[in-house]
Amino acid sequence: MAETRKGALSRRAAAMHGGQEGHDRPGSGATDAQAAPVEVRIEGHRETAFDYLIETPGLRPQHLLALVLAVLTIAIWAFHLFSTYVGQAEAYTHRSTHLMLFLVVAFIMRPLGRSDWRDPLVPATLIDLALIGATLFVFFYIRQDAAALQLRVLFTRPMDTAVAITTIVLVIEATRRLIGWILAVIPILFMAHTVFAESMPGLLSGPGTSWRQMVDTLFLTTDGIFGLPIQVSASFVVIFVFFGALLFRSGAGDFFINMALALTGRYIGGPAKASVVSSAMFGTLSGSAAANVVITGSFTIPLMKRLGYKPHFAAGVESVSSLGGILMPPVMGAGAFILALFIGVSYWDVAKAATIPAVIYFVSVFAMVHFEAARTGLTAYTGALPSIRQTLFTRGYLLIPLGAIIFFLAQGYTAAMAGFWSVVTVFAVSLLRGDTRLNPRKLLNAFEDGVATALTIVVACACAGIVIGCITLSGLGASFSSAIIKASGGVLLIALLLTALAGIVLGLGVTPTIVYITLAVLVVPALIELGVEPFAAHFFAFYYGILGNITPPVAIVAFAAAGVANAPPMRTAVSATATGLAAFILPFMFVYGPELLLIGEWEAIALATLTGLVAAVILAAAIRGYLITHAAYWERAVLFIAAIALLAPGFDTDLAGLALIGVVILSQWRKRDPGKTATSAEGAQ
Repeated sequence: MAETRKGALSRRAAAMHGGQEGHDRPGSGATDAQAAPVEVRIEGHRETAFDYLIETPGLRPQHLLALVLAVLTIAIWAFHLFSTYVGQAEAYTHRSTHLMLFLVVAFIMRPLGRSDWRDPLVPATLIDLALIGATLFVFFYIRQDAAALQLRVLFTRPMDTAVAITTIVLVIEATRRLIGWILAVIPILFMAHTVFAESMPGLLSGPGTSWRQMVDTLFLTTDGIFGLPIQVSASFVVIFVFFGALLFRSGAGDFFINMALALTGRYIGGPAKASVVSSAMFGTLSGSAAANVVITGSFTIPLMKRLGYKPHFAAGVESVSSLGGILMPPVMGAGAFILALFIGVSYWDVAKAATIPAVIYFVSVFAMVHFEAARTGLTAYTGALPSIRQTLFTRGYLLIPLGAIIFFLAQGYTAAMAGFWSVVTVFAVSLLRGDTRLNPRKLLNAFEDGVATALTIVVACACAGIVIGCITLSGLGASFSSAIIKASGGVLLIALLLTALAGIVLGLGVTPTIVYITLAVLVVPALIELGVEPFAAHFFAFYYGILGNITPPVAIVAFAAAGVANAPPMRTAVSATATGLAAFILPFMFVYGPELLLIGEWEAIALATLTGLVAAVILAAAIRGYLITHAAYWERAVLFIAAIALLAPGFDTDLAGLALIGVVILSQWRKRDPGKTATSAEGAQ
């Protein structure tokens, strides 16, 4: 799904920012009646193996690869859907089968020496074939007697150890290909530390572990590669990714973007607001920031630039909005499922707790966009827009599957079963209209979309299993927690700042799931020991696990958005960081005011929600320098202090924050420019 930027998609995007006839351009004088409504159709899906087999004539070696890939994707869907509905096999068997199937796909989809599996074969292809053969050998070695294999953990045979080493190498190589060298090196460093921990100084010192004991433990137990992260990906995450792939192929992406344009396009800064709204809606089914950037950004960024937003700001808005997809229930990032297991609660509890913070996050970004538009004098989008009524009438039924997820989770279904029945619901709902119907080709393509999207998650989870296993063997977790407490002097705020810094630094080159898991194992126990409510401590780590994606100097999501906008990457990352400032402050609110996570009495929860929403808007006004009119520096400073006061727990600080806001409003009301205010109001009509 994250690669849908070809063919017709590019043509549609060009049409939306003036590249095709029938759409008005700035200064053209086109009116709503004269221009055809902007209507998004995401037609340029990535070419799948099924497409290749159907559309590419002749007989080439790539046809065999396409056939293998097609069969594998069907097998992966069948395995996971069947095991979810009927019941999973023994844990070790189920998780190893899950991982090995995805590893084979990884070595096909990301070949060595070629940019794509469709490219002509090269000598390095022999290495790919060897790795695929090694993966199949490991799979059958485990399948021949998984129970006996695990019982030999303390009395392993040489072949057991050889297979263990092979599996570790396969996981690291797949990680390198899919994610990059940085994440591939991390498990190697942790393994080296585990073996040499006895010789390490200070904090890094730990009990000695032989290399053979380490690799056997990582492979033969559920405390390593086949541990908790792979459990989550095999049981929950993949099903939800499959759900998103089916819903997207049925046309939900079109519906969300058109609905967002219909709701916000006619107001000042409309396309940017549409970016926020569509990313929030799309995030409910993707759980991926990168997918959001590429899909929604391909349409909203050109519209924002056309309206007058600077490219770096447009890209920053889209990257921050897209990042919220990991935070927005009901389908969040993979880390949310792992969070539920760490705490020992259901995923439904995590989704409920994440709702208010996600709303505050998007309200803050929405307010940033509004105040920037007002500050720079941008007007509303003057072209024709989709009709709310028509959009709901033609495709509103695509919201039913999202409602189904919420219904099944609320009824007490496990996350896996809720995902399963939601997949069934998508298929049933898609049949209501011909243009959304999942015919055999759409269905098969959705299979590969789902596998391709889940691929990085699965490999990252296997890599995380190595890290967790090494931390357990070396005792580094306990040592690190003690060091955090000692370094902070027992002061909670300092411990939180250290945790936040660690999360941002790790996030510069590591996926959010890995960052969260690392923080959860190394740092969260220290926060809990300092008195933080466990739910709040884990949510703190979860939020800071994703913020490295928009934080300079390596902001992966912001850089992706910069590419779509043709904007300077570093300037985009700085803009994204400023626009997403609320996300940096929200985690501290969880700790000092856990009511935002639905912990406490309903009156306290309602008050915390209200003050949090007001604070989000005021914080945006302070950052953008506009509330009723342009804000002086002292007014911006007062607004920032007021926002912090509202975010801080306590009725007294809330009153102080409101009083400070009143001072600024009174000041701005006296100096406002009636003519400009009237113009802005007229543009909002």
